[in-house]
Amino acid sequence: MGEEYLAYAVIQNILQKAEFSFVDCAAYVALVNLVKDYSMLTEEETTYARNPLTHIDFLLFRWMDKSPLLAVEVDGATFHAAGSVQANRDEKKNRIFEQCGIPLLRLRTDGSGEEERIEQTLRSAVSNS
Repeated sequence: MGEEYLAYAVIQNILQKAEFSFVDCAAYVALVNLVKDYSMLTEEETTYARNPLTHIDFLLFRWMDKSPLLAVEVDGATFHAAGSVQANRDEKKNRIFEQCGIPLLRLRTDGSGEEERIEQTLRSAVSNS
């Protein structure tokens, strides 16, 4: 849980910048609140996305119209190891966000340069929306 707090602090720091003054952040947003069209998803993905416990760690969105710009997931290095149950869920979530057209940025807890990665990805998402 500590990793999420650190990521949230980094995101809040980025959102202080004037260029992102129209962006806000919500934590633990259920996918059921984001997926509008299930027709592109498999039955398994639909079941997963409709589960009220399936969430994204952070959602950056335009505060005026609540339109999503960027989803951010904080992945614990061991918990999300290749071949794990969580890695399987991660793949489902990746595909769901791809189908919804919402960029998804995954941050590894053993990585570095998170602030630059979030800022660059958000800048790109803003220019593409």
